[in-house]
Formats: sequence, structure tokens, C-alpha cells
Amino acid sequence: MMRFRSGHAQLLSGTSYAKSPCALPDDSSAQHLIPQFVFAAFIISLAFDSIDLGHFHTLGGINLAPSKLLGVILFLSALTSPRTLLFRVSHHVWLISVYALIGLGVAFLRPEVVSANRLLTIPQNIVLVIISVNLLRSEKNWIWFWRALLIGVALAAWLQVLRIGVSESDLAAEYVPGFGQLDRTSAMGEDANLAACFRSLGLVTGIMFLLGSIPGSRLWKIVGVVCAVGTVLAINETGSRGGVLAAAVGLLSIMFLRLRGASRLMQLAIPIIAMLFMAGLVIQSPIFNTRLERTLTIGDTANRVDIYTACIELFRASPIVGFGHVVHAQVVGEFFGREDVATHNLFLAVLLSSGLVGLIPFLWSILLLLINTFRFRHIAYCGASFVLLTCALAAGIGLNVEAKKWFWLAISAAIASDELVRQHKATCFPSKSFRNSKPAV
Repeated sequence: MMRFRSGHAQLLSGTSYAKSPCALPDDSSAQHLIPQFVFAAFIISLAFDSIDLGHFHTLGGINLAPSKLLGVILFLSALTSPRTLLFRVSHHVWLISVYALIGLGVAFLRPEVVSANRLLTIPQNIVLVIISVNLLRSEKNWIWFWRALLIGVALAAWLQVLRIGVSESDLAAEYVPGFGQLDRTSAMGEDANLAACFRSLGLVTGIMFLLGSIPGSRLWKIVGVVCAVGTVLAINETGSRGGVLAAAVGLLSIMFLRLRGASRLMQLAIPIIAMLFMAGLVIQSPIFNTRLERTLTIGDTANRVDIYTACIELFRASPIVGFGHVVHAQVVGEFFGREDVATHNLFLAVLLSSGLVGLIPFLWSILLLLINTFRFRHIAYCGASFVLLTCALAAGIGLNVEAKKWFWLAISAAIASDELVRQHKATCFPSKSFRNSKPAV
């Protein structure tokens, strides 16, 4: 049953609900203690996604990464209440599912041999989106979501900065003229570029806690500052240009949130200070200077331009339904005479996986989410979800983030925010359509 609570007053930045005729909806049916706890633990574990517990406890060669293990537990806990956590599916999820189902079906019809574990990654992430969106119908779960994300990224970032748990395998050496071999560091064996992009999500989350865009006590503001500083230092150590781009886009999007009163000046100043701090570190980093210089002078993008050109050529061979999940990477690899080559771009991966049939509804859903979360950015969780989504999409410009669970959590937050606003509009303005009604004050 849907209920309304005055406690949602904190959701509007600078706006009191004490004088508001109605509050944002809080779905009590989404409040389940065990899924809530597992959901928070799962989000924290994403920061350590590369750890394989199978290295310590071998079980038939099965990858027992913490996030996978907790993901299974989250699904099993959702089965305790399937009606509210599994069977309520947003129209955005249906649109995105077209991409997942087309890519899965085409891959099964292809003659190439594909690992079932890799092939089922995207469908598993769709199920994760369904569960996450339904859990985020509750205000309490929103609080768990943002705090768990903040804690997980902060822990991983500072472990990386302090070199705790960082082994030789986590260091990718790159030759820099005048400096010799310099290390690009990631934490716990994670790919340096993907690690940097995930850190960027923690950076913007920490700053939004500090600004009050995400409601929290003074303690959580302090944790936000600690997380922001740690993530900037960690991103610098990875030497990832994509991580810097994602962080910059996220910081810029924070400046478009609707914060009121004295927070407006901080809203502009703090992201600028963070960008200047990050720029100062980048300028002083030999490996960053060399990589940026290569990009600007000789157009070095780690062969991404050649890969993008090849992807466009391959798209013409199967424009309608693509080549299927995972198989598309093998097809690109065959083009270069190698076994497997990633597209290094989210949208090219969707296009080659499911063709235009999958790309169009996927883009349509993303576009609607960006528009709606931006339009109602004066609502705290909508504004924060907009920032998280833009940051994740920016990371997808140069990386295959569609295989990472944190990308789909950013999608889930945006979908849940859109659903939350739609419920609010339907309750406060039952005689008006969602499209024509004005934002509630």
C-alpha cells in the first residue's frame, strides 16, 4: 500500500514539506529488511568486484567474486517477495530489455562458441535493475543506496592510494620518456580505466553529500569530503583519461542542480575547486602528461579510432539485429586478426550486440531518463540520479561499461527517480497529465 509521510520534507533541497499539500510517495511494500541489508552490502562489494574468493576457496573453477556472491543472495532474498521486488517492471526496463533479449537470442543462433557466464551477464544485470528499482521505491532504501555507494568507493579509493592490498598484478607499467617505466595503479586487480570511472561516481556522490543534494547528517558530509579527496587521488594514480572525463562531466552536471539559498554559491564553487584540484594533480603526473600529450599531438587513443571505424564497417554487415552479446567482440577481434577486441564504447557495443532493433529503444529510454531527472532535479534524489547517470554515460564514451554492475545501478537510480516523480505527480495532480503539469514546489 502506498503511504505518504511528512518525513519526505528533506527530499526537496531548500523546500519544506510542512506547508506542502502532499509529499513524495513512500512504498511500504518495498521495505524488506533482508533485501535492504543485502542490497547495501552488494553495492559496497562492487568496489571490490575484481576480488575472486575462488583464489582462496576453490569451487570447481567458479568465480566467487563478492559482488557475484551477494548478487545471487540478493536475487534469492527478492524471491521472498516476488510480487513487489520482481514482478513490478518499469516501462524503461522493458525498453532496455529489448537490447538484452535481442543480443542474447542472436548470440545463441551464432555458430561461435561463447561462455555462458559471459553471455548471461547482461540479462543478469537487467534482473538487478528490476530488483533495485523496486527496492528504491522506499525512502529508507534510497538512504542505504547512497551511503553504501559512498562507503564502498571511499574504501576502495583509499586502499588504492595507501597501496593496501595492491600487488604487482595491479600495476600496469607504461614507458614515459625521461621517466622510464611508470605504474598505472588500480585496486585489487581491477582494470585501471574501469576503476577510475567507478571512482568518479564516488567523487560526485561525496560532493553531493557535502552540498546537501543528498540528505545526510554532518557525519556523512565529512565522509563525503574524505571520499571525494580519496577518489581524486585514486583517479590520478590510474592515469585514466576516461576517468578524468567522467569525473569532469559529473562535476559539471552538479552545477546544474537546483540548490537554494546559501548553497547556490557552494554548488558552483565546490565542483570548480574539485576540478582545479584534479587538474593540478594531472599536470604534475608524468604519466598523465605523456598520455594527454600523445592524444593531443599524434591522436593516440589506444587504437580506439581504428576500433570505432571497424565497428561501423561491421555494423553494415548486420544492421538490424547485430551479432549478439559477447559474439560482437569476437567479430571485431576477427577484423583485427585477434581473438577478442572490445568496442571501447557503450553505444557501439549495444549497436553491434542487438543492431538498430536494440539500440533505438535503449537510446530512447536513456534520453527519457536524462530529460525527466534533469527536469525534476530540484528533488534531491532526482538531481543526484541525474548526476550519477551523466557520469556513468560519460564513462561509456571510451569504455565498455555495459558489463559493469555499477553502470546498471546508475540506470536503476534514474529509473527509480522517474517512477517516484510519476507517482508524486499522479497523486498531487490527478486531473493533469505528467507531461503538461508543472514541477511541484
